[in-house]
Amino acid sequence: MRIMQEILISMYSDSIPVYCNNCWYGDKWDPLSYGKKYDFSKSFFIQLKELFKTVPRLYSFAYGNLINSDFINFGTENKNVYLSYSVVDCEDVMYSENIDNSKNSFDNFSVTKIDGCSFNVDCEGNYNTHYAIQSNNCIDSYFVFDCMNCQNCCLSYNLRNQK
Repeated sequence: MRIMQEILISMYSDSIPVYCNNCWYGDKWDPLSYGKKYDFSKSFFIQLKELFKTVPRLYSFAYGNLINSDFINFGTENKNVYLSYSVVDCEDVMYSENIDNSKNSFDNFSVTKIDGCSFNVDCEGNYNTHYAIQSNNCIDSYFVFDCMNCQNCCLSYNLRNQK
């Protein structure tokens, strides 16, 4: 019998066994087989540490419709997403965290419904906006902070409905 092995990028060290999604949810392993009797002569925490080192872990908590999105964690319904965490319903997104319903963006944190953006933090509804912080519904803007509904703005803060 030939055993195939996959190469996985995981958040765990080499000493901990890691299973891919198909193996983890498959019927080829029994989680109860890793159970151990409690030894009253040893410390509880030492026994717990030994147990954690032997029980396999799931390498990624990604599920649903994932197309070309192998290197994500806590994500679902994504296409072409790379090295991102907590990503939902995104397409062509890289190096981002807490990003939902976004496209063509990279290196963003805690954003929703952005398109063509980079280095946005805590933003929503931006298009082609870069280096924005707490700014919403901005278009073609750069280096903005706390701006709302702004267009073609640069090096600005606390603006509302400006061009």
